[in-house]
Amino acid sequence: MATIETTTRKIVSRPKAERWVDVGGGKHDKFEHANRPDVLIIVPRHKQLSLGVARSIAELAGWIQEVTLPHYVGILDGSGDTWGVRVPDLPGCHGGGDTAEAAITEAISAAREWAEHRNTKGAAMPASRSLRQIIGDGELDVRAGETAVMIPLLLDSGRPVRANLSLDAALLAAIDEAARARGLTRSAFIASAAREKIMAEG
Repeated sequence: MATIETTTRKIVSRPKAERWVDVGGGKHDKFEHANRPDVLIIVPRHKQLSLGVARSIAELAGWIQEVTLPHYVGILDGSGDTWGVRVPDLPGCHGGGDTAEAAITEAISAAREWAEHRNTKGAAMPASRSLRQIIGDGELDVRAGETAVMIPLLLDSGRPVRANLSLDAALLAAIDEAARARGLTRSAFIASAAREKIMAEG
């Protein structure tokens, strides 16, 4: 996922360097571009912008291109402390938990394992149906309280790449301690944590 800059000073300086013209006037910085006559970007004059506003500006200016993870439609059902998710396009893939959120997280993990197992067999992944198709095929029973949820799928490429990271010393020590407790290397722990974060926000 792209990192979104939210510091107004940095955001305002970038369009000026990329031939966006500050048309000025009013209580905001306003930018237009000769090649984008249909777009006017208005930047609030606050020290820091909200993530949503900063993302909108970055998308309009063409600064980010989102990497879209493949998704499958999951079906959530349950109540109280018993929840489950099934993924119709990945037959046999299920998640469960004490809460809806826990069941979804478990389903995301199960989808990854399901796909990894399929890859070991040399089989291609099934196509993912849209929510409209899932409903049309009678997979979702709304009257029974079922709800559709999106299950992102992030698979390893199998090609390790060395990366230099700068971390606070105390954070690195905590990472190493947590990794040892789980029987993981530092790299494996960081990769696992990053993967979970990406998929949780996917």
